[in-house]
Amino acid sequence: MRFRPAVVLLLVMVCVFAVAQKKDPCAPNLAACPDQGCSQPGVLPPDPDLNVQKNRTSATGTPHRYTFAQFIKLNSKAVNKKHRTKWTAAEKQQVEAVENDAPAVLVAYLFDATESAAETCNCYLAGEANHDFHIWLTRKNAEPAKGDKIVVEMTPRVRAQIAGWDLDKLRTLKKRRAKVRVTGLLTFDNEHYNYPEQDIRATAWEIHPVTSFEVCPPKTTCTVTGSAGWKKLETYSE
Repeated sequence: MRFRPAVVLLLVMVCVFAVAQKKDPCAPNLAACPDQGCSQPGVLPPDPDLNVQKNRTSATGTPHRYTFAQFIKLNSKAVNKKHRTKWTAAEKQQVEAVENDAPAVLVAYLFDATESAAETCNCYLAGEANHDFHIWLTRKNAEPAKGDKIVVEMTPRVRAQIAGWDLDKLRTLKKRRAKVRVTGLLTFDNEHYNYPEQDIRATAWEIHPVTSFEVCPPKTTCTVTGSAGWKKLETYSE
């Protein structure tokens, strides 16, 4: 089969772009990966301030409880710029005042759970143990309206401290869209600042990292504030 010159040129350009975008690890392991993340030549530069927020591992203080609607209202604190190096001092202060305030608690329903690709915050390391778990939550145990979802993320640094946070377990729970209670730190994921207007998700604000994940078992009453009924994910099974 003969290819026209234009087709050959297009194939060469695709191959060159793929090589340029290849994301080789920029640290030997997660322990050596700095909180600021890192990158490689030919790959988009990291957003160090965002990576520091994502790579936190513990939450202190009394958590603030959000309803689904209240969480979405955090959009009033959004900045419509993809990279934090482009933010003004006022924009940075506005977001970090929320991120560095009290932890957040959200009760919702588990819609989906997936493993992320290699990312700059995790130094582009390969393997599930080095990747975030993206967890999609909805306000009701029913098919959500387009974009009516909130994302929370379990990071590899926190999972290394909590045995039993298993992706297969999360995928089992999503089959019945289990009621869950998620606690963790707020992060504005500015890489996805325009996702709400694209109806991909309700907000670019996330609980990221998750520091506590609880499940309401079937046929169990679990209230927003009480401890009765709730089971820690790390010890829970169905």
